[in-house]
Amino acid sequence: MAGRLEFVCKDFDVKEALGEAPKLSVKITATNNTNEDLYIPPLIFDVKLLAIPAKGRTSSYKEVGWLEAVTSEPMFIPKNGHEKEMEIYVPINSQRLEKMLDIRYENALVGFDISVKGLVFRCVPIDTDSSKFAFREALPINYKVMYTLPEKQIDRIVIMSEQFSDIVEKLKHYELLRFEIPVREPKSSAQKDLNEALQLLHSAKDNLIHGEYDSAMLNIRNALLNHLLEEKKDGTQTNKEKVLKVDIREFIMKNVPTETQDTYEKIITHLDNILRRVRHTLSEFIHEDSSKLKRAPLRQDVELGYFLTIFIVKYLSYQVNPA
Repeated sequence: MAGRLEFVCKDFDVKEALGEAPKLSVKITATNNTNEDLYIPPLIFDVKLLAIPAKGRTSSYKEVGWLEAVTSEPMFIPKNGHEKEMEIYVPINSQRLEKMLDIRYENALVGFDISVKGLVFRCVPIDTDSSKFAFREALPINYKVMYTLPEKQIDRIVIMSEQFSDIVEKLKHYELLRFEIPVREPKSSAQKDLNEALQLLHSAKDNLIHGEYDSAMLNIRNALLNHLLEEKKDGTQTNKEKVLKVDIREFIMKNVPTETQDTYEKIITHLDNILRRVRHTLSEFIHEDSSKLKRAPLRQDVELGYFLTIFIVKYLSYQVNPA
């Protein structure tokens, strides 16, 4: 059999099914470069996760872990350069996606090593009837799925930054970050501050999705210090303690029924304490005065600050923007 089969990754997508984890679809073209028609039963694709340096992507990589062995549909490919497109589906749960986000956070590209194993049967026409074939002996397949870069074709798959951002969006890993919060034309300083805090937290959400943890933490910090907290006004604090802005507190208290004011005063005090603790947690990673990092945060450090802050801002926004 002159020539050989070639498997090349062409694109990526995300497939969803009700009740199942989203799956990464890897689109592969199989090309029959032989001089014989081929029948290929289901193949096994062994998928490994790689961290690939942005510079030197054609020559080096680090294996991060095994993902899955998945199979393809059977197919028939005519001879002399004919192609057949196929898709393989790799389930992506939160743990796997977090590994990929960690790779991006370390300024590497996410990639895959995909090996193909199975059998191929050469097909020989029976007599003069070209629609009927007989199978010759089975031959083993043991190839790598290739990927074409501008520089050259390589034996590993590379997901570029833009593609990866699109995949993360479609996988809905941060679907919990997306919920409706009332944002209306501000008629008070309290509403204006909460709206601007929400804009910063929206940016922090995007940073989280794209693995930009430093920027996410800075946006959360700015929402806290510029729009939610202020220095205590009684002047008795020597350590510049910050508390929930008086305008926000007073606006809410003016808009709750008189008989519930004691209850809401306690609730707001509890929320105030949480925001102050978030501020102190963030200060372990970022200087308040200069906005410079002390140390790089982990994803879970940023998520802690984000979720605590966003849920409190959501609560406060509903109080100052009643339906």
